[in-house]
Amino acid sequence: MSELTVTVGGQQRTVPPGTTLHDVVTDVAGAQPRHLAVALNGEVVPRSAWPARTLADGDRVEVVTAIQGGAGGPHPHAPPPDARPDAPHLAARPAAHPRWSS
Repeated sequence: MSELTVTVGGQQRTVPPGTTLHDVVTDVAGAQPRHLAVALNGEVVPRSAWPARTLADGDRVEVVTAIQGGAGGPHPHAPPPDARPDAPHLAARPAAHPRWSS
């Protein structure tokens, strides 16, 4: 059987028949891939299924690395930027919200 063409991270590559998702992930991320999420054709595949999931011609693989941090905005419970450094900081809850109203 001839080589398969798959797309990994937006780039086409050829792989031999029988190549698993685990094979591709370790090729991209190293021998001990950690803190990763992997999608095959748009569906997230659990890590435990990577070794058994054999790739087919035309498959699309996306490997996403988890990084620490946020969306760039302030944390919702962070003190206001003009708060005194010695003042206690409590998250304000709007009284109008039904969950917090009595």
